[in-house]
Amino acid sequence: MEAGIEPVDQYVGEFIEKAALDWFNDYRLRVASGAVVHKSRGDAQIRQGAFANLAGSVLAA
Repeated sequence: MEAGIEPVDQYVGEFIEKAALDWFNDYRLRVASGAVVHKSRGDAQIRQGAFANLAGSVLAA
């Protein structure tokens, strides 16, 4: 949990969209109750790097 990764066994077998929405709703409720403190992790910056790598490999092909 220290890395911000949580087990999601309770959503096994659900369609991914429903599972993601259920997980986010549960997370939102835990943040609202104070059980969890939300941390910004800079995800958008990581995604940009992944996108740049993908674009570079597609253009090189």
